Amino acid sequence: MDYEKKYKNALEWARRVMSGKIGFIRKDVEEVFPELKESDDEKIRKEIISALKFANVKGVYDKHIAWLEKQGEQKPKFRIGDTIKEKRTGDIVTISEVDLKNEEYRLSNTGFIQFKYEYLWELVEQKLADKVEPKFEVGDWIISNDKKSTYQVIEVKRDIYVIRDNVDNHEYHIDIEYLDVHFHLWSIRDTKDGDVLYCKSCNIEYIVMSKGINEHGDIDSYFRYSSISGFGVDIPYVLSTRQDDITPATKEQRDLLFQKMKDAGYEWDADKKELKKGGEE
Repeated sequence: MDYEKKYKNALEWARRVMSGKIGFIRKDVEEVFPELKESDDEKIRKEIISALKFANVKGVYDKHIAWLEKQGEQKPKFRIGDTIKEKRTGDIVTISEVDLKNEEYRLSNTGFIQFKYEYLWELVEQKLADKVEPKFEVGDWIISNDKKSTYQVIEVKRDIYVIRDNVDNHEYHIDIEYLDVHFHLWSIRDTKDGDVLYCKSCNIEYIVMSKGINEHGDIDSYFRYSSISGFGVDIPYVLSTRQDDITPATKEQRDLLFQKMKDAGYEWDADKKELKKGGEE
């Protein structure tokens, strides 16, 4: 539909709404702006979310709902380095940055476009040599392929990730292409003896000094803190790798665990992986 015709249809529809001849309902909007019409898949996704929220006793479906909601987040149509043209004015610009967090593109002329207005633009040219599509997203936990370094992605800029370590909260700006090759998404298979892990299950938070995964596929602990039962020592089967949504702990979560440990009168020897009562030799 050309934009002049769409404008006239939208204007006529607005006049009818203002005069009270029709109500303001979603179907009317979709008839005037068909690009806003939901796909059948999107409708089904929302219906599943609604059903899970209705059945969400004690938060057992929290992680399922969060996952489904994340699938509905708009993905960028254009990439860094793409040259695009505004359909109405003919203005041509180049994408200089894809901001996933704010769902917008930064342009070569310092302006920006929000993802929801992509339909107003069309692709002119893809500069394949100049762009690197990010493999990871904001919020992802990633680990080096040698499993020595763990970080969380906090921002995606032009050609770089901004990542933060979970021990000192230091931030690093790393080339996207390098990180995509030498890192992968963290999973429970990457956890090892001495890692601090975090999990929220049924609205209960757990911060755990892991002994690793036992023969039953669960995580044993040297010590752990639970938001409902407090600090505890040498607790087996503290987390289930089959059911729980487990991630590395942030610096703030680590600090809380160690503070609870000290409050209970313990000290932790990270080299020997031993927990001692204060004053013990």
